[in-house]
Amino acid sequence: MPDTTDDVATNSTDQQTVLRELDADDGAERKLIFVSYRVNPDQSVAAALKRLIESALEPPPEVFVSGEGGLRPSEIGYKPQLQKAVQRAVAFIGVITHASKEREWIYYEAGAAWGRGQMYAPLLIDTSPGDLSSSIADYQAIRAGNRDEMGRLLADLAAASGAKVKPHLNNRLQAFQRAIGAYKKSQSGAEQVEDEESDLFSRAIALSYAGQRDEAHELFGTLEEQATTVEEKASICLTKLLAGKYQGAELLESFESVPPEYKDTAAYHHCAGIVETSPLRSMRHLERCVEMWDTAPKRAHDALVMLARREHASGMVIKSRNTLLRGLRESDRRLRAASAEAWCELYEDLSPLQRLMMLFVGIRSFPSGKLYSTAIELAMQEGWTTLAVHYGRALDELLDDGVSANTLGRAYAHASLYSMAFVAYTKAAKSGVSVGTCNIAHLFGFTTVPAAGLKYLDEHLGAFDAADPDYPYQTRAGLERAVHEERQKADRLARNGRQLAVLLGNFAEQAVPSETTFVPQQGTRFVYEGTKYTVSSTGVSEFLATTDVQQDAMLFVSAASVPFWTSARGGATLVLRSTANGRVLSGVRFDAAADDTQPEPVEIELIAPDL
Repeated sequence: MPDTTDDVATNSTDQQTVLRELDADDGAERKLIFVSYRVNPDQSVAAALKRLIESALEPPPEVFVSGEGGLRPSEIGYKPQLQKAVQRAVAFIGVITHASKEREWIYYEAGAAWGRGQMYAPLLIDTSPGDLSSSIADYQAIRAGNRDEMGRLLADLAAASGAKVKPHLNNRLQAFQRAIGAYKKSQSGAEQVEDEESDLFSRAIALSYAGQRDEAHELFGTLEEQATTVEEKASICLTKLLAGKYQGAELLESFESVPPEYKDTAAYHHCAGIVETSPLRSMRHLERCVEMWDTAPKRAHDALVMLARREHASGMVIKSRNTLLRGLRESDRRLRAASAEAWCELYEDLSPLQRLMMLFVGIRSFPSGKLYSTAIELAMQEGWTTLAVHYGRALDELLDDGVSANTLGRAYAHASLYSMAFVAYTKAAKSGVSVGTCNIAHLFGFTTVPAAGLKYLDEHLGAFDAADPDYPYQTRAGLERAVHEERQKADRLARNGRQLAVLLGNFAEQAVPSETTFVPQQGTRFVYEGTKYTVSSTGVSEFLATTDVQQDAMLFVSAASVPFWTSARGGATLVLRSTANGRVLSGVRFDAAADDTQPEPVEIELIAPDL
């Protein structure tokens, strides 16, 4: 039985915040389209469908896909969020594949649409209308591989949401078809075995969400009896409690009522650590879950990062740092990324460059929109243009939505690439991100934008009535030349940014797992580029090294929370791994603010007996 309690509750956002955000959604103007699907293995299909709908309709509706930001982590579980989404929905789409066609939730979604008089469309992938049960067969099914039927689906969704279908859908439909093709390819060689326990588990959760608690309780009980291990039984039992009617103190009391043997499982300690309001008791549960690393690694990984956050909030800063170090040294990529993200959020003593190094670790381990966005904001703040452009492009490629396009536009504008910024802001505005329009207006307020001139020429119909017939063509040629030159510069900045990110990322990944670090003391001596330096003074987060004749000095910034030293000399930045390899500290020197920076490795040799 898969570990599924995490589908019901996590602690990333507190109860009050989630409810406030949900209440705020009620007043939103965007119409909501609800997509139901089986998360595994159909997540990629639902994500591609979301991108298609949001990019094809104007104004773009809000497309609810649970695994694509639809459900927000919360201690209160996902039920209130699902209920609000269903209430707001003006149309429902059921993604029906070979893996999901017999699952019970299909009928609940169709029933919810029918009961509210809303549109419901079964979207078929690797299935046919003949495969549908009689209760769904009455609906007009859409075959995902049929372009005409997909066009009809978009038209129906536009009518339901008060939108219009954009012209020139060919590229968008092709992108969707490629996603469908990739999905089919991934499934073609797999053994298609129906997991009846997962079917029943999904149905039990759906019943609980629908308020049919008696039937859900009975089904959960059946699953608990059929489970073969205590860990599985505990996971099902706790899911039943988290998906039930209890909250707050009542939920904590219900945890105390579980069978004694369940209270020594990873599932129990993980969930209890989430819902427990006492910091000390919460940390005890999470520590116990982390101890079960070998038997329940996923829960232990989540518990470890959660534990570090609780420790830091309780003033146990050093203990929290050591907890996160364990996560950074593990092989699991998601755990390393989550640990690096938590590190950047928790430790305020990091210099900007040290913070960037930790972000490199997270991005290289498991890139996410949040890590990219944080790196972009930091790069723009510090004037690291190449990194801002590189990560701006990476973010937009990863998410491909209006928010990422607007962020890319800001990175381009920071690099004075105003035509590139205009194109990105235009994409953001068309995707429903209204600040993109404000950013376009801001561009027009202080600079010329050749790409905007080209846009106006492209929108013109018919001949130009210019006195000089060559004038329109000369104007266009000049604008195209300017845009082309700007695009070439953007490509060069992105390449240089990627080179810098790769080199520093490699350096950061090698430094972070280190078990020991070298801490300089007053009197420590070293050689850098043939010159001998002596540490003449040290502080909480920095130390000063001077030459023997005190004609030159290097000020290093250090922090107990990261294994890096950083120093700036004549526009160049030096970052050193504070781990002694024999008598040598390795590092990298570069100028992050330069458009064509060429990072180069450097070394500092420690002079005995200071090593």
